[in-house]
Amino acid sequence: MERRPKILLADDDPDLLDMYREILGQLPSRPEIHTASSGARAIAMLEAEEFQLLICDLKMPKMDGLQVLAIVRRKYPPLRTVALTAEVDEQFRSRAYALGVDLFWHKPATEQETKMFLECIESLLGRETRAGSGACKARASWTSSSWNASRRAPRCCGSPMARSVERSGFNPGN
Repeated sequence: MERRPKILLADDDPDLLDMYREILGQLPSRPEIHTASSGARAIAMLEAEEFQLLICDLKMPKMDGLQVLAIVRRKYPPLRTVALTAEVDEQFRSRAYALGVDLFWHKPATEQETKMFLECIESLLGRETRAGSGACKARASWTSSSWNASRRAPRCCGSPMARSVERSGFNPGN
């Protein structure tokens, strides 16, 4: 029997944790979804068990998402990571990608954004997780509030916007 992928979702808002747990439960891969209400709790959970994906809010008290991502990159290089935020701030995006995040995503506000988010998450879960391979880094995704792109990879999902960006040769990392 194939093992279900495990996702760790870190956010300080319990209502959002519940909502994202429900949303992520719709994924075709039927992942196990675990939640952490703080950055410190997320790190402790990562030390206790193996996860395939960490989805981390950037704005949390005490240990923010950028601090969590920095620790994760050092201690768990093959772990896939997604920075999730409500902030519209280019510096957050740049800092998250500098830390090696696979995908930077503004919290979905519409059904279409949620669908695209789920497609990208499923794509990340479906790829091999070899340390240093760079094989599964998000290339591009579009939300109404921002253009999100990574310098390190082929593609995240098959959304029409991601495909058209890929065909155009646009590379925001240059």
